[in-house]
Amino acid sequence: MLPAFVVGLALAVAGETAVGLLLYTGPGFLRSLTVLLGVEALALGLGLVVASSGDPDLPRALRQRWILTLLAFLSAAVWSVVWSLVDGLGDGAVEQGIGLAVLAVLPIFSSGVMLGTMQRAEREHGSASVGAPAALGAAAGFVVAGAFLVKAPTPASLFLVCLIFLSAAALLHGAHDEDEPPEAASPDEASPEEGFPERSP
Repeated sequence: MLPAFVVGLALAVAGETAVGLLLYTGPGFLRSLTVLLGVEALALGLGLVVASSGDPDLPRALRQRWILTLLAFLSAAVWSVVWSLVDGLGDGAVEQGIGLAVLAVLPIFSSGVMLGTMQRAEREHGSASVGAPAALGAAAGFVVAGAFLVKAPTPASLFLVCLIFLSAAALLHGAHDEDEPPEAASPDEASPEEGFPERSP
């Protein structure tokens, strides 16, 4: 499932880019790495939990989740531009915390919510799980981030590429949902007017 693959890829790129940016200016490599990975895993888990108890109207929920994910990656791109342009921005604890929230927590949390909602929709339609495509996408995302994080002009370019891919995946996912035929109503759900003809006086 291509949309789930793209979400997994974007999730991994955001996670590794955040780790690279925050560790580059943060003291105490091992301690910082432990905090970052723990927070990222927590954000993903919370996103999956939120998705499991979300809006019962799945089409509306999917639209809202896609918008949330796109806004999260847009915020990460904007903050990473500011991070790159302002010298010494990541030196303080407050700036590090804001960077962790915007660069890692928001994109990964929104991706978890997106994947969980996609899983609900696929389960309702009797389709395959999104777990395998998302995991493959995450593996590809780690490779992409590792290969291009140092070579990219700015870290924001990685977030912008993710934003483009996610926008295309959202359009593809929306078109796929529109192509699915609506479920036929069961005979028990027939309206009284359809099931019982009116009696003439």
